[in-house]
Amino acid sequence: MSIPAIPLSDDRQIGRDEVGVQRSIRYAGFWIRVLAFVLDTLILTVIGMLLLVIAVVFVATTQYLSGAAAPDFSSLDGFSRFAPSIIDLIYYVYFPASRWQATPGKRICRIYIIRVDGGRVTAWLALGRLLAYLVSALPLFLGYFMIGWTKQKTALHDLICGTRVVYGRL
Repeated sequence: MSIPAIPLSDDRQIGRDEVGVQRSIRYAGFWIRVLAFVLDTLILTVIGMLLLVIAVVFVATTQYLSGAAAPDFSSLDGFSRFAPSIIDLIYYVYFPASRWQATPGKRICRIYIIRVDGGRVTAWLALGRLLAYLVSALPLFLGYFMIGWTKQKTALHDLICGTRVVYGRL
């Protein structure tokens, strides 16, 4: 259980972590979070392309071995539509709820997702946060731009789920 944070004048706070050590909390701003999002998008694109190549090779090989004259890739239509959503779901729920406390893009930027009380994000909370991204996108992505306007650099999905994005782990 952490002790509530004490606000400082420069958008940082002093709080205590699980073992009672006093720490300064620095909230991650808009541009570092944009960079983390771009990195996550690149990583997810590479993963998606690799899985698609594997699926194409698998379909072509199985059809070739079954004696088909030319490969028919229509069976990959459903895969190419739903696989990215499933991969995103796993990625954005697993990593923040894991020991990493962040997606790989956020880890590269050295920012982490925590609960308001300083605790770790659970898988259910990470799922809720992922779904709340949709709310942040409406209307005109204003929920994301809130990061630049709020004292603790919170997006709308952070406010909804009671999370914060900070530099360093707590």
